[in-house]
Amino acid sequence: MLKLRSISKLEFDNYIKTQTNTHFMHSTAWGEYEKVTNSVTPHYLGLTDEDNNIVAQADETLDENGYFYLDEN
Repeated sequence: MLKLRSISKLEFDNYIKTQTNTHFMHSTAWGEYEKVTNSVTPHYLGLTDEDNNIVAQADETLDENGYFYLDEN
């Protein structure tokens, strides 16, 4: 069974490093930049398997109006 859970910035970035065709905008550094420049709150999510290995991730940002923006990787 897969679980969706909040993951740390380190887990998020480490997973991104293992993937092909990624972009710096898929990093937590970009999420933190967006936090400062656009007043959004980044949330880092991981889909994990039975052994707690991340099999997919997504970062979402919550803006001041309460809207989520999803960036899937």
